[in-house]
Amino acid sequence: MTGNQLDVIIDKKPIRALVDSGASFSVISDKYRRFLKKVLFADAKSVMLKVADGNFVRPIGKCVLRVRINNRELPFEIIVLSHCSHDVILGWNFLEASQAVIDCGQNELVLEDICRDSTAPDAWNLYATRDYTLKPHSLTRITVSGYQTRGDINVVLDGSKHLLFEKNIATPSMVSTYRNGKSDVWVTNLQFRNQIIPRGMCIGQAEPLNEGHLCVISDTSGCLDDQQETSESQMNCSLMMSPELSDEQRNKLSELLRKFFGLFTKTDKSTAAKTNVKHRIFTGDHAPINQRAYRVSPTERRIIHEEVQKMLDEGIVQPSESPWSSPIVLSLLKSGVEFHWGPEEVEAFNSLKKALTSDPVLGMYDERASTEIHTDASGYGIGAVLVQIQNNVKKVIAYASRTLTKAEKNYSTTERECLAIVWATNKFRPYIFGKHFTVVTDHHSLCWLMNLKDPSGRLARWALRLQEHDFDVKYKTGKKHSDADALSRNPVEEETETPDKFLAVTTSMNLAMEQKKDQDLAKLKLLSNSSKNEEFRFIDGMLCRKNFDPDGKLWLPVIPKHLRADILRHFHDAPTAGHLGFAKTYDRIRKRFYWPGMYRNVVRYVMHCRECQRRKSVPQRPPGRLVPIPPATAPFHRIGIDLLGRFPKSAHGNKWIIVCTDYSTRYAITKALPTAEVDEIAKFLLEEIVLRHGAPRVIITDRGAVFRSRLVSSLVDLCNIDHRFTTAYHPQTNGLTERFNKTLADMLSMYVDVEQKNWDEILPFVTFAYNTAKQETTGFTPFYLLHGREAETLLDTMLPFCPNDFDDNNITKIAARAEESRQLARVHTLRAQDKDRRRYDSKHQMVSYAPGDLVWVYTPVRKVGLSEKLLRRYFGPYQVLRRLSAVTYAVQDFDPASRKRKLREVVHVLRMKPYHDPAEQIETEDIPLKESYKGPITRSRIKTLEQNDSGALSSFRGEQCHTHNLLQVLIAELAERWTELSRVLDESRSFFRVHTGYFSNIPKCIKAEFIASWGCSQSSVVSSSQR
Repeated sequence: MTGNQLDVIIDKKPIRALVDSGASFSVISDKYRRFLKKVLFADAKSVMLKVADGNFVRPIGKCVLRVRINNRELPFEIIVLSHCSHDVILGWNFLEASQAVIDCGQNELVLEDICRDSTAPDAWNLYATRDYTLKPHSLTRITVSGYQTRGDINVVLDGSKHLLFEKNIATPSMVSTYRNGKSDVWVTNLQFRNQIIPRGMCIGQAEPLNEGHLCVISDTSGCLDDQQETSESQMNCSLMMSPELSDEQRNKLSELLRKFFGLFTKTDKSTAAKTNVKHRIFTGDHAPINQRAYRVSPTERRIIHEEVQKMLDEGIVQPSESPWSSPIVLSLLKSGVEFHWGPEEVEAFNSLKKALTSDPVLGMYDERASTEIHTDASGYGIGAVLVQIQNNVKKVIAYASRTLTKAEKNYSTTERECLAIVWATNKFRPYIFGKHFTVVTDHHSLCWLMNLKDPSGRLARWALRLQEHDFDVKYKTGKKHSDADALSRNPVEEETETPDKFLAVTTSMNLAMEQKKDQDLAKLKLLSNSSKNEEFRFIDGMLCRKNFDPDGKLWLPVIPKHLRADILRHFHDAPTAGHLGFAKTYDRIRKRFYWPGMYRNVVRYVMHCRECQRRKSVPQRPPGRLVPIPPATAPFHRIGIDLLGRFPKSAHGNKWIIVCTDYSTRYAITKALPTAEVDEIAKFLLEEIVLRHGAPRVIITDRGAVFRSRLVSSLVDLCNIDHRFTTAYHPQTNGLTERFNKTLADMLSMYVDVEQKNWDEILPFVTFAYNTAKQETTGFTPFYLLHGREAETLLDTMLPFCPNDFDDNNITKIAARAEESRQLARVHTLRAQDKDRRRYDSKHQMVSYAPGDLVWVYTPVRKVGLSEKLLRRYFGPYQVLRRLSAVTYAVQDFDPASRKRKLREVVHVLRMKPYHDPAEQIETEDIPLKESYKGPITRSRIKTLEQNDSGALSSFRGEQCHTHNLLQVLIAELAERWTELSRVLDESRSFFRVHTGYFSNIPKCIKAEFIASWGCSQSSVVSSSQR
């Protein structure tokens, strides 16, 4: 014994325990209890233990340990805690039960002789191993467990008096065989209704039976042996029943065994073959059936050989040469197939021999050598290698890999790595079953997979499947784990081939050849050779256009129609382009190339880019105007409910806060909840709202599963309440409740302790503080608007009493004044909502969609291992079904080719934006190429075109109409901006001196900048705008 640390052996596991004489109870951590694989009993949950720091903790149960000290062993019940500073703490109850003597001088702990000659306790409790349902006035067999004995012993079972007096469940005293810590007992339900015995309930006590000869007195001595043998066999049959059988199935099986007891063997030797009856099976013309033997591991093969040999020795089976006997090994050559061995087979066989004798060499499996399985997983495949260490050399026995399914690709990294282990153990099962092996992985998290405290979901199912194997998990860095890693990344990505037509255009000669393929560009050859043409020219056989902008090259090559899409992809989609906006993309292209309608093509291409639509937001004012919720006419006519959390588990076991706010008085009701399950939500709604303030007319909640559950919906329908849900990812619908959540969290943070364990104790106080504080919107306190009077705080009761301005005894005046305050608060609320609406609408725009429109819907997602900032934000397309309100729409997933059920949901217009079909990204409409630049548009030019060329005149008028439409849009936009600028200047008139000449130049500057961006002359624009 070192200090207060004592080396003990608990269930054959050495450990250093803490001896604490000041502790009333002995405890063990749940982690060490799982390491010892001890059964947990739940009868200790009703007590609370006070620890050294003054806090209270609740045990999770009890277990029975065998504590050995100095070759003295003592079985002992110990309390299990979820978290403990030491794995085992031996308290005063252990020291008292073991009659321990602590010698502080010698630093020793000595056990008295009370436990010297006994390894089993005098009596121990028995607990139910699972939940049992007892039918009225019925006898049911249940399985109980308790102290873990070393073998089979006979015990006397006594029923619990608590069950008899409290629940009318009787357990008779009986003698039973206690085998491996378990036994079966009979219990009787004396009630007229079903009763449940939960797992871990104490059924009674077991006491070892003193061995001796039991004499049975009977009138017929000849029946003694049969009855004794029958009873013993029935008992053995009941112990061999599967624990998965229900109580009814176990009773029926027991009755069947008792009824036909003579048909079953009593010993292994009585199963020899009998010749009392001869029979013959007629098979007709059917031929014998040959079946391939199952693949088995060496361990299973050895077991099969032992069992067959045992059956041969006992005469159960005998060797047979009949064609109807089951063959051990199936011949590879089927009947009716001619065996052929030719040159091709010889070449294949030699290639196989060469492959097996060259690197990498696949070794033969050795059952005695240590075995390892190397696994790895990637984003699209998993791989495994079976390795053995033979003669201190690692040899590969087998390789295996496969690709991931579409669903498996969505797994997290840990789940994919665990999937690789599960798949590899199943793949190599004939080699590893019944044998210890090691799993080598480069994912460190899998090392604690088998020791998870509360595994759930997919990992829990996989951990359960792996429990049939005996293995260890070993971590190896990725650099040293290349064998399985290569298998998981086996597929080689094919190189993306860029179209040859774009790669081939690297010289002016090649571009000139591509220009000749375009019929529109071929017509310009005669016009470009004219001396009067200054806009187009052939340079080295390549058609070029003069660049009138100050930046860029002087002559720009004219791009034919079939190469424009490749240029747009290169200057927008390529990593060097960065998927930037149309202004930057257009600026890159116009400095290097030219083709008619380039600006419109760039705008259309960028607008219809699918990746840009899914990621980027529209650079404009957000859509949707504010739609305020009108205040209710009476208290608790319209309320909002929400869940706030999850908080750290408090000392009382609470983790959530349910919040209710009244839209009329702003009164708040809060309550701490342990789990926030459906029954707790329904109980809060019924007891705290309906039974105290009456059934509300409208309830506003989010779309959580607990609020949409069947129980809550039934309660709402029963009270005839209009239950309204907020739209997804838009909590502003229940804005009053969401704002109170923030205020409540701020108030709690001021008083919570360092460990945040007392927040539920502070919750009622801060809620009272909120309800008794004046609201800036209503001008009154929520307490006053609800009760018609102000609340008296603790300080008010200590100070001298100050009479109110009105007579408290006049109930009519009190009620009238309270109602007047509510109406005034409603007016203040409407005024504040109108102020907020004007401020909100000034920064938003009104956007509407028609049924049938396709839209993108903003849906924030989170994926384990991925950055939220790099994920796509918009999903779709969705089709608008109908307009529900000014800001909400019903939409559904739009995929005409899919046969799956369409997903429908209600979304806020703030999450929507127009969908542009990527299939229409490249414009197919032909844009006529300008023949040349012939100066400004004049009346004389129009007259000349009327006389000479009617086709050119119609083309010119089309250009003129298009330019006129663009100018109309520009003028409207300038007018809107001018109005906004005038409003700003009017507001700041005291700071600026207005001059007519100063503002007259603003439209000219904007107009000149617009003209320069379109490459037109100012005179042509002026003449067009005048017309």
